[in-house]
Amino acid sequence: MIQLTPLDKTVAGQELIHMGIDMTLKEVQKIIQPAPVDKTVFGKELIQMGIDEGILKGIEKDIRKGRTERELIGKIHATQRFLNRRPTPKKKLLAQSPKELRAILKQLEAMLN
Repeated sequence: MIQLTPLDKTVAGQELIHMGIDMTLKEVQKIIQPAPVDKTVFGKELIQMGIDEGILKGIEKDIRKGRTERELIGKIHATQRFLNRRPTPKKKLLAQSPKELRAILKQLEAMLN
């Protein structure tokens, strides 16, 4: 176990006593203990920056997913027109996952051959 030097035996402790400040070691430790990061202005700003970056990445991912879905829906509609079929309503296709849209497109393309 680590032995702590009594506060009055340290240079800093002697200076505090000389200045008339009578504090216990626990009181001094409490004063010099760093504040939790999330309680400081800088820490709060860092947390907000992380949140903002996460939101932006989520938006970018959604945009890429939306672009992929729109491209697949466009190809499905074009293929359906080549096959002289009525295009599936866009709303119905938007309810499908990209994987399901690819499967639909693959089936339609197989009919072209």
